[in-house]
Amino acid sequence: NAENGKVVVTTLSELKEKKFIYTQYQANDKTIPLTAVALPDGKVVVAVSICEPCNSDSFRIEGNNLVCNACNTTWTLDSFKGLSGGCQAYPPDRLVYTQNGDNLEVDQGILDAWKPRV
Repeated sequence: NAENGKVVVTTLSELKEKKFIYTQYQANDKTIPLTAVALPDGKVVVAVSICEPCNSDSFRIEGNNLVCNACNTTWTLDSFKGLSGGCQAYPPDRLVYTQNGDNLEVDQGILDAWKPRV
């Protein structure tokens, strides 16, 4: 799902509608779960969707917080600052993205080189 060295994570229109997207990037025998979040102020966050210490790729939004479904570690949505739980030091790894028309894209090289921090 890469074109011209860019991976389309989602579209802005879909993200505005759903507020929270989960998808996967697959290449070179590895799968990287990705998430995109539409913040209340209209900004967008794109990140690797892994709570690395507990290895969960499943999250939920509670109010203005992001919560790991496995360990219940909680981070603020806007800055991913840890609030509670055992994995606070490892929020989902934010990625630099670009907007190309309606597409939110991440450089394929960033994803191919991504490795867990722990």
